[in-house]
Amino acid sequence: MHDSESRLGNDITKSCLASFAHGNPGYFLNLWHGWNRRTIGDSST
Repeated sequence: MHDSESRLGNDITKSCLASFAHGNPGYFLNLWHGWNRRTIGDSST
C-alpha cells in the first residue's frame, strides 16, 4: 500500500469515528472506557 493510500484510509476511518462519536457520544465514551478497563486489567494480571 502506498503512503497516499494509507493516509486516505486513515482519514476515512477518522471521519467515520468522528461522525459516529458525534452521533453517539455516550455509547462511544462507554465503549472507549470499557476497552481501556479491559486493557489495563489484562496487563495487570
